[in-house]
Formats: sequence, structure tokens, C-alpha cells
Amino acid sequence: MNHLIAAPFLLPGLTACILVLLGNSLRWQRVVSIGSSALCAVVCGVLLVHAESGPALVYAFGNWPAHLGVVFVLDRLSATMIAMSAIVALAALLHSVPRWDEGGRHFHAIFHCQCMGLNGAFLTGDLFNLFVCFEIMLISSYALLAHGGGVPRLRANVSYVTLNLTGSALFLIAVSLLYRAGGTLNMADLGVAFADPASADVPWIRAGALLLLVVFLLKAAIVPLHSWLPSVYTAAAAPAAALFAVLTKVGAYATLRVGTVVFGLSPAAAGLEASVLPLALVTLVLASLGAFTATTLSQLAAWLAAASSASVLMGIGAFSLRGVSGGILYAVASTLAIAALFLLSDIVASVRGGAWQDRLSRGPRVSGSVAAWFFIVSIAVAGMPPLAVFLAKATMLSAFASQPSILAVALAASALQLFVLARAGIRLFWSTELVSGTPEHVPSQMPSVRPLGLLMAAIAALTIAAGHADRYVREAVSTLIPPSQYLGAVLEGSGLKWRLRIDVRPQAGEPEEAR
Repeated sequence: MNHLIAAPFLLPGLTACILVLLGNSLRWQRVVSIGSSALCAVVCGVLLVHAESGPALVYAFGNWPAHLGVVFVLDRLSATMIAMSAIVALAALLHSVPRWDEGGRHFHAIFHCQCMGLNGAFLTGDLFNLFVCFEIMLISSYALLAHGGGVPRLRANVSYVTLNLTGSALFLIAVSLLYRAGGTLNMADLGVAFADPASADVPWIRAGALLLLVVFLLKAAIVPLHSWLPSVYTAAAAPAAALFAVLTKVGAYATLRVGTVVFGLSPAAAGLEASVLPLALVTLVLASLGAFTATTLSQLAAWLAAASSASVLMGIGAFSLRGVSGGILYAVASTLAIAALFLLSDIVASVRGGAWQDRLSRGPRVSGSVAAWFFIVSIAVAGMPPLAVFLAKATMLSAFASQPSILAVALAASALQLFVLARAGIRLFWSTELVSGTPEHVPSQMPSVRPLGLLMAAIAALTIAAGHADRYVREAVSTLIPPSQYLGAVLEGSGLKWRLRIDVRPQAGEPEEAR
């Protein structure tokens, strides 16, 4: 089973190579691409179930020790994130056929490279390989953003590339500082080394932690590094934008994983806890207000994606079991909902057609079935009951029960988002009317609603299994706050238990002297 841990990373990479070799045969590219994505989703589902059975599982490529080689770690948290990524990727890929993938011969190959980077970032247990996966993910996103051409995409790509190249440089500097202080880049190994550092190493650790926080907040589009997201997500093709909904969650995930495993027991932990929550709250308010400025449904979805990322960081910023577990559940449910909204914006644009597209204004009539889909998706995006997004948000906000000011900000932002979505629905479906002398638009090739249905079915399944999902995520977070259990499992699995100098809770049935 351990070899299967590498499959979500290696399978998309191998598929991308095969798709490049297939050249101009778009039909076979579609068959291989969708088949591989479906297989990857099945593998991620198997790993999600397998991760529940015990402690973190470690896969060392080439069987090298963790401080020398590449290590992937599968625990409940990483399994949850790769499963979410696989569902979104499959839905986005299905939506891209037969329209969006015709804009370039390597669309499918680039798409799978993007999935490779995402899954690698969720699974890696090494800081440098996290950087490598970030670069795979970002290079692919540059190409996906440019897919189809056009001035808006080129303009958005220039700022996107510039900001992320700066972030990559800061990431490398941070990695160098932490290697200087810890002598390794394995996250668990660094966590042990930084638990009781030499006084001379503390400034290096603090500097590295600060730089990494800047990089991760840039990826998560948190103030003041958020301005790139609306233009990029609006300019991207609908399937790419749906997959991009996962990108910001990588930044939030990295903040949690690195913040707890690497710095959870170090002097830098207090600084991280003090910074994340205020910045997330400011971003949540600005993104909710920014949604009022949206003139198209895709632009509205982009602002709500920024608000979703901020909400996740708000839960993580609590650095408590209830707050973080609620934040992770919200990350999964809201990402599925935001991806669905991007796909729906493309369906609306196709139905209205021509210059009207998905503009939030009067135009050609849209069918009742599309309006019904908008209503369902809006309930999910706004976090209204009874869907899983509401349950996750309620769990997350319960962590701030003793902080009414934070609750007030979060609830006000939710009310703003609900109002904006309601206003968009009225403008698109209620007050629309045929333009004089213009026949009702009937699209020649309306996108299928099945990929949208897949995402909403995943949200429905998460809602039905909410109790089990909550327990699953709580168990995942309990191994990270504090990180003692995670460190023990990873270092023992990596053959580095001799480095462990902190108390690790024994597993069930394990004698006390075996710690």
C-alpha cells in the first residue's frame, strides 16, 4: 500500500508525458486524460480510506533516509486535500471537453502537470520538495492562464508571473536560512531540531518563518498580497479557473502544515499565530466588499474565491483543534462550491451568448434549469444551511465563541456574500428580458451540466457524512496540534527516530517503554 502514496503525484506526471507524445490526436488525448483523472480520483479515494486506519504513513523514494531523500507523508490531512483536488480536477476536465481543450494542442498535458504539482504539494514532507511542487504547479498555471490567448489573459499573466517569481525567490531564501539553522529540510526533522534550538539559531529560524509566511500568504491571496487573484481567475478559461480554486488552498494548507510541524514547537510559533488571523479577517472583509464591484459572474466567483481562502486562514489562524478542523472542512466544501460557480458562469455565458456572456445585467433569457443550478450553487457558496459549507463554517466559528468581534466580522462578511449572490441571481434570471428585435439565444453547443452535478454531488455526500467527516478531520488536526504524534510517526517511519527528543504519545496497545 505504501507505494500507492506516490501514485497521485506520479500518475499525472506520466499521463502528461503520454499526452505530449500523442501530439495532434485530440480524441485520444481526451480518452487518456479523462481516464487518468478518473483513476487518480479512485486512488485518492482509496488513500483517504486507508489514512483513517492509523498514524501517518511515510514513503521514501529510493528508500533514502528522510534527511537525504524525497519523502511523501500520507496522513488524514494530506489524504483529504488530494481527494478534494482529484474531484475538482475531474469535474474541470470533463467540462473542458469538447470546447475549451480545442484552444491548444497541449491543454491536457498542462492540466495534468498542474494536478501533479498540487498533489505533490499536499503529500511532500520536505520543504525543498514543497518548493519544487510549487514551481511545477505555478509554471503549469501560467500556461493554463494563457490558454486561448487574448489581451486580458496576457495582462493578467504578466502580474501573476512577476509576483510569483518574487515569491519563489523568497521561498529559496527561507529554505536556505532554515537549512543553515537545522541542517536538514525534512519538515519533521526540522520540527524536532527547532523545538530546542541553540540561541544563535533563533534569529535564523524567525527570519525563515517570516519569509515562508509571506510566500504562503501570497499563494493564498491574503492582504496585502491579494490583488493578483481577481484578474487572474476572471481571465482564465472556466476549467482552469475551477482548478485554480484549489491553488489558494495550497497556500492555506502549507501555512498549517509548516506552521505546526516545523515551527509548532519553536520560538517562531507565537509570531505565526499572531499574524495569520488579523490578515485573514481583513482579507475576508475586502473580498466580500470587492464582490460588489463584479460586473460578470466569473468575476464574482473570483472575489468569492478570495473570501473562501481568507475564511480558511481564519480557521487556521485560531490554531485550536475546533478552529482548524472547521477550517479544513470549510476548505474542502467551499472549494467544491467555488469550482462549481466557475463552471456555472461558463454555462451562463454559453446560454446568453455573444456580447452578453455572463454579465450581471439584462440580456437574453436564461432557461429555468440553469437558474435552478445557480440557486443551488449559491446556497453552497454563501454557506447557507443545510449544506456542508454551512456546517463547516459553524464549526469553525464556534472556536471564536468567546471573541464576539471576530464573530461579528465573519457573520457580516457572510451576509454581504449572500446579498451579492442574491443580487446577481436577480439580475441574471429574474429581471432579464429579450432585447427588442433580438431572438432568444439558443446555444449551438451548451456545456454539459454533468461536471457541475459531480461537484454538487460531492458536496451533498459531504453533507450526509458530515459527522464522520468532522471526526476524520479532528483526528487529522489532533496529530498536528501539538505535532508530537505526527513527528513520532514520520521520524520512526523514516528511520530517524534517533533524532526524536520530545515526548510522543504511544499508539493504542503500545507499551509505555516503546516510546
